[in-house]
Order: sequence, then structure tokens, then C-alpha cells
Amino acid sequence: MISKNKTKNKTKNTTVLFDSGTVVITPGASCMLVRNNAHVEEFLARHFAGDWGDCCKEDSKMNDDAVEFGGRVLSSYKVRDEKLWIITDGVGKTQSYATTVLLPEEY
Repeated sequence: MISKNKTKNKTKNTTVLFDSGTVVITPGASCMLVRNNAHVEEFLARHFAGDWGDCCKEDSKMNDDAVEFGGRVLSSYKVRDEKLWIITDGVGKTQSYATTVLLPEEY
């Protein structure tokens, strides 16, 4: 179960399921967030808490499995009429993690 991997983030009292590692945001995603008066921190908090956004059931299951057994996690969020993706690679591995905030067309 995922619950055994949960830890509390003391600063915001939110559940964090996995480490972020280095977080980067693409220029396109940054511009889109500014254009829509949205803040990346909100979407990162949801991603790290296991709220996968608009992912289908199959993708949500793959994310849950990646948190438990290792792998890649992809969240998809709707920001007004646009999409924002957050991908964390290396979840559960001993190597460094990396989280990228991007637009689908930047993948």
C-alpha cells in the first residue's frame, strides 16, 4: 500500500509520497502559468501528495505502483483551458530523482 510511504511535510502539513529531487520548469510551462495567474507550487503539492489530476484510471494505477515499487510518475492538470504535466523520474530508486514541470507539447 502507498500509505506506508507517506511522510508529513512539516511546513504545510500536506502528505508527501515521494521525493522531488531537482525540480525544473520549462519556459512554456512557466509562461502558461503566468498567463493563467496560476502558481506551480499548488500543482507540485498535489503531485507529491498523490493527486494525479486528470489522469485516467490506468495511468493513476501506474503512478500508484511507481510510488510503491519504483518508476516514473506523471500527473496531468487542467489550468483553465490548457494542460500542465508534472513528471518525476526515478521514484523509489537509489539514484537521484528529477521532477519536470512542462506542457504536453514540450515532451
